[in-house]
Amino acid sequence: MTENKIYERVAATKHPFKLPAPWAHIRCANGFFRPMLDRARLLAELEDKFAREELLASGVAVLNTTAALDLAPALAHESALVFAARRSETAWPFDLVVEGPTLQGSSAMLAMVGDYRMADRLSNHGDHLLVAFSLIDAAILTTLGFPTALASGIDHLGGRHLTVLCKALGLDRRSLSDAELD
Repeated sequence: MTENKIYERVAATKHPFKLPAPWAHIRCANGFFRPMLDRARLLAELEDKFAREELLASGVAVLNTTAALDLAPALAHESALVFAARRSETAWPFDLVVEGPTLQGSSAMLAMVGDYRMADRLSNHGDHLLVAFSLIDAAILTTLGFPTALASGIDHLGGRHLTVLCKALGLDRRSLSDAELD
């Protein structure tokens, strides 16, 4: 549960993400943000509140060559874009979706489908999901009201993770053979 508190702290220091042209006049959907601009200050604030091991376990920090903590590259980059996946409006984030695997190391698609906002959109769109190939594309499509998930990690989806995705999309996984899916 500590990682949820860490993710909430990162999300609390957010800067709104402004959609690129031609979408710039539309306010981006809730959940997408850029981390605090002063990344050194963000790391210092996290180190003040959380143990080193907790920051490493959450995926927010990594060890550098001198064994000191650095922000994870997905957060440290100046153009970093993040989606805070939450189970409900008042819940702390259960994961932070970035380009590539989430900070928990799981599939971005599963994390986004598990978010309460995407679940609501899915139920309103007959369980049809749009798949985006960048987090910016996901932000735009989500802002336009479509249930959207980032495709990264889909190539490794199998077993129980595929079952979770099928359930979220209202698909019957039993109709596909396990040999094809695992």
